[in-house]
Amino acid sequence: MALIFEGRWFEETGLYAAYYFLCCAVPVLFAFAAGAVSYRPRVAHALVLAGIGAIPRVCWNVIRGSVLGNVWLTFNEPWAGRMRLSNSDLTYALLAILSVTSLVLAILIAGLRLIPEKWRIRGVPIGNRSWPAFAICLIFLVAWFSRSVMPYCIPGAIDRDRWPMLQILHVQKAGLQFHERCISIYGYHGKPMLLGFSGDDRRLLEYRFEHRYSEQWLSPALAERIRIFLSPVNPPKSGSDYRDFSDIRPVREWKADHWYVYVEGSGRKIYSVAKGSPPPQEFVDLFDDLNNVALVTKSKSELRDVCLGFCYDPLSAMGLLYANDRCSDNGHRTVCR
Repeated sequence: MALIFEGRWFEETGLYAAYYFLCCAVPVLFAFAAGAVSYRPRVAHALVLAGIGAIPRVCWNVIRGSVLGNVWLTFNEPWAGRMRLSNSDLTYALLAILSVTSLVLAILIAGLRLIPEKWRIRGVPIGNRSWPAFAICLIFLVAWFSRSVMPYCIPGAIDRDRWPMLQILHVQKAGLQFHERCISIYGYHGKPMLLGFSGDDRRLLEYRFEHRYSEQWLSPALAERIRIFLSPVNPPKSGSDYRDFSDIRPVREWKADHWYVYVEGSGRKIYSVAKGSPPPQEFVDLFDDLNNVALVTKSKSELRDVCLGFCYDPLSAMGLLYANDRCSDNGHRTVCR
């Protein structure tokens, strides 16, 4: 039927349509195997092993995902538009993960059962063991999860109409507790500077945490201090340069006190108090003065991390939350981290 209707309802080549039909037949093979396993075990396991033909399609559509998201990242999404993430999305993600895991495990066990009886380990036939299949399946799950959820991001894309000219992030970590404060300065021609504040107090091993955000127009005096701070004759001194997103990693130390600064056109710098490279004092004074500004437009939102806090990194705390925020042009193509 797939070959007959190809070209009318199916916008792919005839070869792909035939392969699609074979993938649809895999559940039928599994159903026959379930009925035959008590009477013809080798035939049943051979039918299950034929399910390997569906692996490429599962890889393309579920395991790989896209640059804008995958089934694991669904658990990071706190909202869909202005509505909470629907239960159907979470149900789909759970069923997709369960389906892939079951498929991989079934194929591995079927492969073990078809190993010749004379192949033994310590006198026990390899084909009678099941733990190798479960161990390999667990390794597969860990690798799939790690590849899909790091670095932290919320699935989807967002079009930004502004980028900060200056950002200062202060990250303090004590054991499992994080305190993150970020100051963002936006400049507009002919208008006062806008100050954006974001922060959170989160803990590792927690799935949900509260994120706060506020905005306030800066006074002329503070705006002038920032212009002097950003002037070419007074750039941020010392620190380590990080121009590539991939160079900035989550904070893993048990105790840490890190400062991150982003200046438009100059990349990012990091200062670590614990490693003997504290930020310049004028830098700290500016951050404290901006932090003490009376902020008015306040909002709160709930963020989620399927890694239980281990994937959330300094770039996320600086507002790079969505998948397309970490995409850049390397001169040849768009690269997303």
